[in-house]
Order: sequence, then structure tokens, then C-alpha cells
Amino acid sequence: MDEFERYSGLFKNGEIKQERRQYEYSRGMYYEGVGQMDSAEYHYRKVLFYGYPFEGYKGLLSLYSKKGMTDSGLYCSCCS
Repeated sequence: MDEFERYSGLFKNGEIKQERRQYEYSRGMYYEGVGQMDSAEYHYRKVLFYGYPFEGYKGLLSLYSKKGMTDSGLYCSCCS
């Protein structure tokens, strides 16, 4: 993942380009797949903050379904 991010052109000066911020969803899926649930939640919430509610809530629902806490994905600090 590090090599892809280094050579993909998604980042400028270490920050993800504004028009590519939806990539945070993919990062969340990666971290969820490798079992780093806290990192996955961080990236799903970040994609919500950037204005992609479908991807953000889809990721959180997937994450919380695995934890058995499906109602928890409906709440986030940015919306309450």
C-alpha cells in the first residue's frame, strides 16, 4: 500500500489531493481487511467528513456489523 500511495499521484506534499479524498474509503476497506479496526473506522469517518456519506456510512456499517454493533454506525461526532 505504501508503494502504491508513493507512486500513484494521489498525494501532494504528503496530503491527499482534494479531488481524490474519496480514496479514504479504500484505505478504510484495506485496514478493515487486515484487522486494524480502529484505523478503518478513522478512515471511514474521515471520508464522511470530506462529504462522501454513502461511502462513509457503508464502511461504518460493514465495520460495526463485524463487531456486532450495527446501531453504532449511525452516529458520528460530525453529525450530532
